[in-house]
Amino acid sequence: IGSDTVYQFVTDSSYRVRYVIKQNKSLWSLHKEQVSKNSIKNAYVNEGYTKFGGPIYETTDYLSFLISEGDPINNRVRIIQYMFDKKKNNLYRIEPRKEIENFKSPFLVEIPPFPVTTYGDYFVGQWDAMMIDHIKQVTSDKINPKKIASENLNNIIINYPENGNPVICLFK
Repeated sequence: IGSDTVYQFVTDSSYRVRYVIKQNKSLWSLHKEQVSKNSIKNAYVNEGYTKFGGPIYETTDYLSFLISEGDPINNRVRIIQYMFDKKKNNLYRIEPRKEIENFKSPFLVEIPPFPVTTYGDYFVGQWDAMMIDHIKQVTSDKINPKKIASENLNNIIINYPENGNPVICLFK
């Protein structure tokens, strides 16, 4: 998980390199040194280092993986989801808060959750009660309310009970 390399087991005792997630300044390169926890946090937050955050999920057309990186404004380490389109060779950075709070559009962008597995050609993830609560707040904002483009998703959000179970999402 700390490495930039994703390995695939071929048999119980052999493996091969499947992908290398190339990063400009990988925290993995510091593993040769003795590094304290404070130094690691500083490398993330102030020096722009990143770390492959694993796990990686793959469908026929896409890869989904996580990168840990620093957030200097909030002095914390955060995990960012990336999607790689294998056919178009494009990489997409998924930032839910940025998309949800984008007030240029009247529609709430339907943000995929972090995948937890795959099912056929779909990624499977979940939105927990906190995420649904955040979506409800944005859609009921009195000054600049957002609309959800999908009628099915809108019905789920409107009818979601307080402290309900997670919503399971299948997405491509």
